[in-house]
Amino acid sequence: MANKGYVKLSNDPSSSDTFVHDAFHQQQQIIRDQDEDLEQIGSTLHNLRQMTHQIGNELDEQSEMLDDLGSAMLTTETKMDNVMKKIAKISK
Repeated sequence: MANKGYVKLSNDPSSSDTFVHDAFHQQQQIIRDQDEDLEQIGSTLHNLRQMTHQIGNELDEQSEMLDDLGSAMLTTETKMDNVMKKIAKISK
């Protein structure tokens, strides 16, 4: 009768010990890799947090500058209206 692709497994305890040992070391390496990845993610998040604070501060400053510009524009508009009224009176 021909072999149908089945192989008898060895009952040798050293082969299962080797498998367990190799699997354990592989898992330990995976954990180390994950720890490194998590440290990089943590570092990136720290950098992003700093950047968001800087962006927030910049937006606050620009908002204040825009408010000042808006106030200056209103003042200028009022002055221009007064000048235009005076010109209209003079040209009558």
